[in-house]
Order: sequence, then structure tokens, then C-alpha cells
Amino acid sequence: MDEFLQKQNEIYKNLKDKQHTMNIIALFRFIVFILIILFLLIGYFYQKYNFYIFSLVALIIFMILVYFHQKSKEQYDYFYALNQVYLRHILRIQGKWKDFSENGEQFINDKDYKITDLDILGPSSLFQMINVASIYQGKKYLSYLLTHDSQKDDIIKRQEAISELSSIKEFVIEMEALNILLNNQSLIDGSKKLKK
Repeated sequence: MDEFLQKQNEIYKNLKDKQHTMNIIALFRFIVFILIILFLLIGYFYQKYNFYIFSLVALIIFMILVYFHQKSKEQYDYFYALNQVYLRHILRIQGKWKDFSENGEQFINDKDYKITDLDILGPSSLFQMINVASIYQGKKYLSYLLTHDSQKDDIIKRQEAISELSSIKEFVIEMEALNILLNNQSLIDGSKKLKK
């Protein structure tokens, strides 16, 4: 738990730093934009043609700032997704996973009472506790694996895969963060419970 909190704190600091950088670049972008307008107006109204050159130089500076702002935004989005993944894991460790909105209810078959009776799907379910999928197909496949019988060999292979993945936490967390980025969504439902 301490490892997750420490890592999440580092990521949160990076997130704030990137946000600060983006704000500074945005401020300079605004100033340069005003300068472009000002140079164009001076050049037009006072027939000072060298101000057109100044406005062209300011436009180039503006485009460079737009480029750097976009790069900073991409880094910010990455750290935001990573922060969301760590927060979700921390909430899961703290036992607050029951607050996650994804509980697999949409996959419940009304004819199979065991699924809800054994808390496999639905509120406070196994699905709700272990789900890290962010796309529908992944959630559907997880619900299928939890609700359908499997051969012993298949179960053992899955257990070995999970054991291998649990030994490379950074990779798994990175994959979750990239999944959030690719799907452009946030997975934290209870993020307000862990305030900075």
C-alpha cells in the first residue's frame, strides 16, 4: 500500500508540474497572439511595414508555443491516466472498490440466480473488485470468464498468466494507463475520497 501511495504522490507532483508548464505556455501564447494583432494593426494603420515582419516572427513563435503546449498536454494526459490507475488500486486496497460504478450488472442473466447470489456480478461483486477493463469487450469477456465453467488446464494457464503479470506491476499499470488514454476516459468513481 505504501508503495502505491508513494508512487501516486510522485505522479501527482508530476501532474501538477505539467499543469503549471501548460499554464505558463498558454499565457505566453496569449501574449504572443496579442502581439501579432498589435503588430498587424500598427503596420496597417501607421503604414509601418516592418511591423508585418514582426507579426510574422511572432506568428512563428506562436506556432512553436502551440507545438510545445500540445506536447505538454500529451504528457499531462499520460500522468493523469497513470494517477487514475494508482488511485483506483489504492481505493481497491483500502476496500473502497464497492464504490466503483462498473459492477457487471449489464451482464447478469436473470435465469441464473447463482451469479448474484454468489456475488459474481452486480453490486459488491467479484467483478466489481477485480475489473480493470475500460472497454465493453473486455468487461464482457471478464464476466464470461467469471460466470462460465472452464477446463482445469485453462484455469491453470490463467493463474500462471496472472502470477506472471503480478510480478511486473509497472508494466500492468502502464497498460492500464494507456488503455485509459486510448479510450479517453477516467476509471475513477471514488476519486474524491482520496484528496490531495
